[in-house]
Amino acid sequence: MLLVGAMVVGLVTGCGNTVTPAPVTPSATPTAPFCGAGDEDAPPSVTPPNGMVVSILFEQGRLARKSDQVDVGKGSTVLVEVSTDVADEIHLHGYERVAPTDPGDLAVLEFTADRSGVYTAELERSGVRLLELTVT
Repeated sequence: MLLVGAMVVGLVTGCGNTVTPAPVTPSATPTAPFCGAGDEDAPPSVTPPNGMVVSILFEQGRLARKSDQVDVGKGSTVLVEVSTDVADEIHLHGYERVAPTDPGDLAVLEFTADRSGVYTAELERSGVRLLELTVT
């Protein structure tokens, strides 16, 4: 199957460095957002219209990625997916969006990046910075 124009950011660039996502064509075709170890266990995601998926893996007190910098265009739909082994809460500061995390479950924050600026997402109780999102 061809997936034209879809972009998945694995582990907030767990397979590369700083990410500059491009707009994507809507697709109902599932895409696997994780890269690296454990791909076969990763649940499929659907890239949102005019948007991107940012997937983050946090296990044993560590983030499995090389960079936490994510750039998106203003107006993009963003799905932040977090897989973790701790009960906590994802908090996207500035957008004041939250989602609970449970060990073994996928926590998802979906929002429209409608405000220019730099925003931080973290595991709230643990104080772990998950990503820095720049909206331009």
